[in-house]
Amino acid sequence: MNDDKAIKLYPGWKEAADRILKRWENEGYGILISFQELHGYMDITEPRNGTSAQWKSYSFEVLQATENLKKYLLEEHLLHLENVRGQGYMVLHPNDQVTIAANKLFKKAMFKVNQTIKLLTHVDMSSLSEEGKQSQLLQLEKAAWLKASFRGKRKFPGPQDKLKLVGPEEK
Repeated sequence: MNDDKAIKLYPGWKEAADRILKRWENEGYGILISFQELHGYMDITEPRNGTSAQWKSYSFEVLQATENLKKYLLEEHLLHLENVRGQGYMVLHPNDQVTIAANKLFKKAMFKVNQTIKLLTHVDMSSLSEEGKQSQLLQLEKAAWLKASFRGKRKFPGPQDKLKLVGPEEK
């Protein structure tokens, strides 16, 4: 049967999920789905010589479909798609999924702690009451304690510190 005439699922991310699941069953973890391949699965076409509004609409459509796809695969099939910059999405092995999730969480947490410390240290102390000064100091101590606890936990070691792609001939 010709692919152009085949019945496809709607919305397009459901078709992509179906095809990715079939590939995963055949090839296992570590498969790379290129951006072009993914957009083809979802039947999303890039506008040629489009206006700014068309490109904005296209970008939003791609983002929304991709997020729906990732959420569906994670929640319904326990498969995590990780973006491989400039190449596509990789279906991660559960061990890599745990490592990457923990690293992302701690990176976000450290950012928030640093942001909080910055806000707490740049306060007009002359305008604070005694109670306000005590409160500021207490909150600053808590934030500093969190920062000290995260020190040394910047990255969890794992088999996928950086996603390295392996071509079919290298497997």
